[in-house]
Amino acid sequence: GDNWEKITWDFDDDECNDFDGVVCNSAGHIIEINLPNNNMAGDVPPHVYTLPFLKSLDFSKNRITNAGWDKLDDVLTGDTLLANVQSIDLTNNMINTVEGVTKLKDSLTGLHMTYNNLKGPMPRELFELTNLEILAISENSIEGKIDTRLGRLTNLLEFYCYGNKVTGEIPSEIGLLTKLQILTFAENKLEGTLPEEIRNMGNLRTFSVHNNNPGSGSHTGTIPRFDRHPFLNEIYLDGNAFKGGIPPNFLHAYNGTSGETVTIGLSNNQLTGKVPVTLLKFDSLVLNAVGNQLTGFDSRICGSKDINAWMNGLVELYGCDAILCPVGYYSDTGRQEEEGTPCKLCDAPTEFLGETKCASDVPSASEEEQLEILAEFYLALEGPKWTEKEGWNVFVQMESHLDLTLPNYQEMNIKACKFHGVTCEGGKVIAVDLPNNGLEGMVPSSFWDLTTLKELDLSGNEVSLDRDYGFGDMGNAGSLRKVDLSSNDIQIFDGIGRCESLEELYLDDAYLFSSLDPELYTLKRLKKLHMQFSGLTGTITSGINALKNLMALNLYGNELTGKIPHGIGEMPKLWHIDFSENDMTGTIPADQFAKLLDLEKFHIHQAGRGGSGITGPLPSFKELTKLHMLDVNSNMMTGSIPEDFLSGVANFSRPMEINIGYNQFTGTVPETLKRFIHMRFDAVKNKLTMVNPALCNRRDWFNEDVGHYIDEGGNGCDAILCPVKTYNDFGRARTDAGGDCKPCPSGRYIGQVTCDGQFDEDTTATTVEIENLEKKILDKLYYESGGPSWTKSNGWTEGFVCDYEGVTCLTQGGNEGVVELNLAGFGLTASVTTDIYLLPSLKKVDFSNNDVDLSFDGIDQALTLEEIRMDDADLTSMDGISSAPVLKRLHIARNSFPAGSEIPDDLYSATSLTRLAMSYNGFEGTIKPDISNLRDLEEFWCSSNDITGSIPTEFGGLPQLTSLVLNGNRLSGQIPEELNNIPNLHQLHLQRQRDFGGFSGPVPNFKTSPHLKDLDISGNSLTGSIPEDFMETVRTSDQHSDYAYPKIELSDNQITGAIPDNFDDWVGLFINLAGNRITAVPDVLCDDDDEFMGGLVGKLTVNKCNAILCPPGTFTGSGRQPDAENECQPCSGSTEVTRRKQAPFYGSTKCAPLSGDRKTLEELHGLIFTGASEDTYWMSDNPICTWYGITCGNSKADHGVTEIKLESNSLTTDDPEKVTGLFFQLASLERLNIRGNSGLSLKFDTVEFPERLELLQLSATGLTSVAGIGRATKLKELHFTENDVKGPFPDEIFELVSMEKLYLSFNKISGPLPKKIGQLTDLREFYAYTNEMTGTIPEEIGNLVNIENLVLGKNKFRGSLPNSLNDLAHLKEFSVYYNKGLSGTVLPFSKVTKIEKLDLEGCQFTGQLPNNFLGGLDSTYIANSNNEIILHLADNAISGPLPQGLKDIKNLYLDIVGNKFSQVPESFCLESQSYWMNGKVGELNSCKAIACPKHTFSDSGRISEGGDNCQSCGPSEVAPFVGSYSCTKVDVEMTALKRLYDATGGSNWGSSDNWMDHTKPVCSWFGVECAGDRTDNSTITEINLPNNNLEGTMPQMVFAMPALKNLNLKENNIFMTFANIVQAKSLENLYISDIDLGSIKGIGKAPALRELHLTANKLTGEIPNDFYDLSDTMEYLYIAYNSFSGPLSPKFGKFTKLRDFYAYDNEFTGTLPSQFAALPNLQNLVLAENKLSGTISEDFSYMPQLSLFSAYRRLKAGPKLTGPLPSFSNVPKLMALYLDYNHLAGTIPSNFLKSSLSPKLRVTISHNLLSGPVPNEMLVLNDLNIEMEGNKITKFDERFCDNLSWQNGLVSQYGCDSYMCQPGHYSKYGRQNSTDSPCTKCDASTNPTPYWGSTSCDSVVDEREILELLFSECGGEDWHHNDNWLGAEAGGNDDICTWYGVECRNGNTVQAIRLGANNLVGTPPEELFRLHQLHTLWLHSNPIDFKFKGIGKATNLVELRLDSTGLSDVFGVGDA
Repeated sequence: GDNWEKITWDFDDDECNDFDGVVCNSAGHIIEINLPNNNMAGDVPPHVYTLPFLKSLDFSKNRITNAGWDKLDDVLTGDTLLANVQSIDLTNNMINTVEGVTKLKDSLTGLHMTYNNLKGPMPRELFELTNLEILAISENSIEGKIDTRLGRLTNLLEFYCYGNKVTGEIPSEIGLLTKLQILTFAENKLEGTLPEEIRNMGNLRTFSVHNNNPGSGSHTGTIPRFDRHPFLNEIYLDGNAFKGGIPPNFLHAYNGTSGETVTIGLSNNQLTGKVPVTLLKFDSLVLNAVGNQLTGFDSRICGSKDINAWMNGLVELYGCDAILCPVGYYSDTGRQEEEGTPCKLCDAPTEFLGETKCASDVPSASEEEQLEILAEFYLALEGPKWTEKEGWNVFVQMESHLDLTLPNYQEMNIKACKFHGVTCEGGKVIAVDLPNNGLEGMVPSSFWDLTTLKELDLSGNEVSLDRDYGFGDMGNAGSLRKVDLSSNDIQIFDGIGRCESLEELYLDDAYLFSSLDPELYTLKRLKKLHMQFSGLTGTITSGINALKNLMALNLYGNELTGKIPHGIGEMPKLWHIDFSENDMTGTIPADQFAKLLDLEKFHIHQAGRGGSGITGPLPSFKELTKLHMLDVNSNMMTGSIPEDFLSGVANFSRPMEINIGYNQFTGTVPETLKRFIHMRFDAVKNKLTMVNPALCNRRDWFNEDVGHYIDEGGNGCDAILCPVKTYNDFGRARTDAGGDCKPCPSGRYIGQVTCDGQFDEDTTATTVEIENLEKKILDKLYYESGGPSWTKSNGWTEGFVCDYEGVTCLTQGGNEGVVELNLAGFGLTASVTTDIYLLPSLKKVDFSNNDVDLSFDGIDQALTLEEIRMDDADLTSMDGISSAPVLKRLHIARNSFPAGSEIPDDLYSATSLTRLAMSYNGFEGTIKPDISNLRDLEEFWCSSNDITGSIPTEFGGLPQLTSLVLNGNRLSGQIPEELNNIPNLHQLHLQRQRDFGGFSGPVPNFKTSPHLKDLDISGNSLTGSIPEDFMETVRTSDQHSDYAYPKIELSDNQITGAIPDNFDDWVGLFINLAGNRITAVPDVLCDDDDEFMGGLVGKLTVNKCNAILCPPGTFTGSGRQPDAENECQPCSGSTEVTRRKQAPFYGSTKCAPLSGDRKTLEELHGLIFTGASEDTYWMSDNPICTWYGITCGNSKADHGVTEIKLESNSLTTDDPEKVTGLFFQLASLERLNIRGNSGLSLKFDTVEFPERLELLQLSATGLTSVAGIGRATKLKELHFTENDVKGPFPDEIFELVSMEKLYLSFNKISGPLPKKIGQLTDLREFYAYTNEMTGTIPEEIGNLVNIENLVLGKNKFRGSLPNSLNDLAHLKEFSVYYNKGLSGTVLPFSKVTKIEKLDLEGCQFTGQLPNNFLGGLDSTYIANSNNEIILHLADNAISGPLPQGLKDIKNLYLDIVGNKFSQVPESFCLESQSYWMNGKVGELNSCKAIACPKHTFSDSGRISEGGDNCQSCGPSEVAPFVGSYSCTKVDVEMTALKRLYDATGGSNWGSSDNWMDHTKPVCSWFGVECAGDRTDNSTITEINLPNNNLEGTMPQMVFAMPALKNLNLKENNIFMTFANIVQAKSLENLYISDIDLGSIKGIGKAPALRELHLTANKLTGEIPNDFYDLSDTMEYLYIAYNSFSGPLSPKFGKFTKLRDFYAYDNEFTGTLPSQFAALPNLQNLVLAENKLSGTISEDFSYMPQLSLFSAYRRLKAGPKLTGPLPSFSNVPKLMALYLDYNHLAGTIPSNFLKSSLSPKLRVTISHNLLSGPVPNEMLVLNDLNIEMEGNKITKFDERFCDNLSWQNGLVSQYGCDSYMCQPGHYSKYGRQNSTDSPCTKCDASTNPTPYWGSTSCDSVVDEREILELLFSECGGEDWHHNDNWLGAEAGGNDDICTWYGVECRNGNTVQAIRLGANNLVGTPPEELFRLHQLHTLWLHSNPIDFKFKGIGKATNLVELRLDSTGLSDVFGVGDA
């Protein structure tokens, strides 16, 4: 206590109320102890809790470490009892345990422990405090899962658990907290779906599970509908992983007050679809949904005027942009929040609403960072072992990527963009392609910081992405579009969902061995998904239909099971599907495929798999106009080929590839197929019997094989399918040897491939015995549904079927006669085999309470099955149920039907049903009239779904119906009269509908229902009185079973009137009418009907009718007396009349409250008037309206207080909450003024405000918070200046939309002034000066169109004034003085008419005052000398002339000192201005009263009232502006140099000798050259500062230096633009290579440039058009090492003086313009390493000055230069020609280099496609160094070998080998150029190359010939896919790299052949192994006989697939 801060206690005082913080009751007993923020420390003594009357403790904001509960046992001795403590507030202490708190469980209702040190699991003691209403344990360190015992706290109203470390899922027990109003689990580590039981929490107001902080959890699944929550107006689900759409019935039951704001936080989830129209029900909505994948608004939303109040009124200003930016637009917040931040158009397309960035906004790594990332990548993945590592090997000596910063690596000029496999744009890495390159290890997480990376190919390596073998941090690479990770170590999908930008994903040959993860389905941009041979298992769920943009889906060769997903039709862009070689079953869903209108290819063959595969009929695919490839071979499909098969295909001439072979199809190949001209129709091995004869002449079928066979005398139909009683290996006749169909007498079908094993149904079907069929079926059921894991499985698979647990047979024992399968709760998983329908005696199955699905395919075979129970299972579809022959009873409650499902249509056709139970399935839509089909239906149970609409009248036509249960749906309308017509109806439940109040209209009479006894229509909106003939037939029946003991529920409707007397006819009636407007209960019902109401009427001796309904003035929770002990309770009123007003009807469940003004004021007096200065009449009998400070509407009344004014009256309180509540209990209160009562701080957070409250004056009351003020919605005037309000601007103020005057100065409000300020459009006065607000003044301030006084001075605002201030025409005062961050120009304020004061003093405003500054002032107003206008503009940087319009103001105080004004106009200082400056202008008759003239000064900047005089400046001093406080001490060249030095960090330059030393001549400064010598001070001609560590922006003034000829700033970190380069009249040479040059736009205006260096500037895109405006003086142009793209422009031809053009290593494309050849002075033309293509014009052979021509392509892929080699025959000065590594073809011209006079000529034409001889004419050249290897040179004259000096003298050492190795020889260079590269003779047995200049001993391989041989030997004409094969002459493509299945390296060398499952036959040729770069060969799933002979030649082959082929031996494989 000695250290307490605010409280002192005097223990000599006996009055407990004299103890600060202690509250006592009237008897002097302590009831409260409030000691918050009091520097308390240590333990709370346990004795405190023994104070007998203590109710509340507040020890918050102290340093208490123990609450004292654990020591309660020490003090509870003898007669000592615990207090009945109800509320304990220990917020913000240091407590780490709640041990012992349970001792307070009987009384404790509120426990606040936020911000303490609770750690570990949720304390179990808390869950014993069952009376708790408020529990706050936020911001502790609670860990572990949520204890399910939380559900015990059923009295909780508020539960706060924000900001802990709780994990796991929210348990279902949360649904037990049905009273809960506020629930927050936000910012924990929770995950999983939200429990369905949340729907039971109907009292929720606030629900928060947001996870916005890094490291917090992530809830998944779909968003709950929250459709049972009428009061829920705040939902925060942000920052999770919720998927699916916003439910259309979201918050459907919400029933808030008109205009109440609903806040829905959904941001940063994975929501899809559109914003639903149902949200229009909200008048005021704040919807935060940015960061999702929403694609639009319902079309009815954005055009509606009903949403103007949405987003706090911003929608009215900005439309739907205020909610979410449209698709294709973005903003920093994903929406428009103010005028200056609109949604901006993206330069790259976006797909979703609410984007916060465009692709171009992604921050990218710097060049140095890129190198560090790639270095770490190289080192982590065993870089030195890579196959190809060109460029990367600079890292080989590093031990870590940090070595990259060492000087030796910096000096090596490492360029990541030149690394093998790395592609860049603008210097940024956009692609890394390193397939099959020997990478091994884990990709470092830093690699994904390459945010510009778009494509990645790491296929064929051995890499993983994280330690768990998932996708790691790949999601950080936000630009990634295409990824190939095939054949790597990827095992799980974790992390793939973060890769939101992915469009193409290749995961072939992965190690997943799991099902498709739903996380994959979140990749909404995905277009291609390729996962062959990746070990996928399980089924393809319908969730895959979320991939709406998917075009290609390849899941070939996995282990997938189940059906083709039903939702595949919802993926409209699919054009290629491959499900082949899996274990999928079921039928092809024709209705779904009918929607895939772009589908071209569909494959689902099962050649290499067992099992039945796909069954059912062949769809016609008639809707698909583009389908041309279909492969369903090797399945078990049945039926005939539809007559309209493929009838929708539009292009008859397109080749068709159709394979339906190896199925069970029957019938005839239809005639309709004849319309196809080119078709391969493979239908072998079916049960077809004929090919329609009309097809026999389709000559072009099978690649014209049908025609060839006809030409050889055969039957064309045989070439389609071998006829009946014949066969061959192909199933059809062919023209090659052995191709005829051979006899097979036993054959019954066409198209057979064998003659053995023909199945003869007539002779063998009767002899086939199926032994133990029923046992096989049940054993299959066991294994396919997880039998080994069942919880009950006695006897299964062992012994007889009839002994299996849960199996009932006709007779026990044996394996036959199964009649029932009762497997409920056995633990079944996956799906039940449909083979159960083959059990011949089966009558009933019960699979309830299992996680198992059941398909109804084949149920038509269940000839005895009468009952199916699948409650609480995993049923997803009812397709096929209508085929059940005798099914009577179907139970399918609580299953897993897809969201949005309606009652399945098949159920309406299940006409044998007598009982249908399907509650709790979430079914939506209506009950269709087709229900009338179920004529035998006896029971219909469909409760607790989401059925809408009205009850179909067709129910009245179901004569057998006894039970109709539809409660808990969303039905509405009137209850149809037709229900009266159901003769056997016994039970009718329609209660508690959840939409539109449920059923409406009058209470139905049910007069003619003869057997209705159980009726529940409670909780609806039925009106009127109970009909006199209500249930008359039953009531008056003579059958006791009808009229006795009925149960009738009519409660909670709007029924009026009395209960009819004739209800006395019932026997044992139980009726519930509570919650209606019943006015009478007849006594006749209570006199002798002792069995009524469950016998309670008989048990009561008095007030018997209370058992039916409580009378008016009384109530119970049930509206009636429930038992003999709990009577109806009277309301609180003191008189019967009052009580009846509180409860006016029979059956009330609560009473209305009462209140009174006098009582309130009396209580206030006791709380606040203890030291009051004035209290006249208070507490007297005088009417309260005469009491001091009280005003009423009637001054003599005792009620109706409208105003309280108790200003500065020494009022104080220790209970601000209670006092606040009392003030605002005064219902008529309009004005409350308690200003100047420093101890009377109010608290608004828990009170409700009077409806009429307009003014609150709370200044200087000690107020610390205005939380809760937003509920005072009628406030017009609010004062809380001179208080201690801290923190951000109170957001709730913006809810006060009627506010006219707002005063909040002299507080400590910080942060920005919110944009919402613009919502207070009625505001006239706003004073907020002397606070701590920051940021810019929002543009929305301009919405305050009525504002007169706007005072914001002495804050910390920055930026410019918003332009919207100009629109405030009513301004009288505007003040922002001393906001030193405010800048920009002064606004004109030209619409203001009667300004009084404008105060901008002490800011940083610049520029000139606008000409129309205050130009709108009223002329009469300013002419009146009584209207003084004050303009404080002092101490800014405003310049320019003062507006002349100011002189018309009669009385002006113009404060302009401390600015940059050059003069005060004389017109401001005339006699007419005598009133100015408080009359000082008139007194002095001088402008000095306004401001001292230039070059003079005074302390005040003018002659002031204090006697300051203006004094002149001294020598060498200046005061360049008027109004100076002091003087300061003082050419274009000097200024330019100074600016250059300052702007580029001159103090940090490498060399800066003499710079800025004004004692040294400027021409002696480092790097400066002048026309004269170094002693001069002018005429600067050169600035040479290369590589000098300049950093910053070059000032434009440098271009204004008149004599500057040479400017060299290269290799510095400076930025430059060319806006003023037109001034550089003398500038000839500009060296700006390797600087930070973002663009060369504008450089074309340079008037005199001769030499321009732009090398290595990361320039991208096409050269801008204005570049060609450069003067024709240009001679030397260097643009190498950039990324210029597009074609080279012919406009270069204008530069006729051009001598050098260096454009090496750019991205130019297209052909080389011939205009370059026409440049007469061109000497050096360097275009190497671009992407030029096409031919080189022969014009380049006529260039008289050309010395160097370079266009080689050694590094870059893509199209190359082609055509003949130009002769260069008239280029006499040519010294070097580089054309190697192109595709130049033909012979070397005979006049090649004919005119060359060079003594040392260097030529490289190697590695082209040149052929023929080397022309002898070249022997006349003087000296030659030529490289020609890598061509097809066939002849070389030995006389070349006599020129010993040629080849740089190497001829003298190595002879002819120095040119090229002769045929039959090789070297690694194709020639000898050192002793290490001799030409070596090849082994003659290798068939060596016949050409000169070979680099290997292998003969020259013609890869095309080898591929053509493969095509020929392996039946290429009949391949399923042979696109582009055999070149253009065969209708394909001459580029072999485009042939189907062929993949090339560097665009021209075959490295992979993938032809798996492509119908190759025969033996692949040995020549395949001569493809030197062949790395991968896939020939699996083909009927081939592969041989390994020669495989040793395939030195690069690492992967060979021969699964499922005809491989018969592996001889020779060891040579691989």
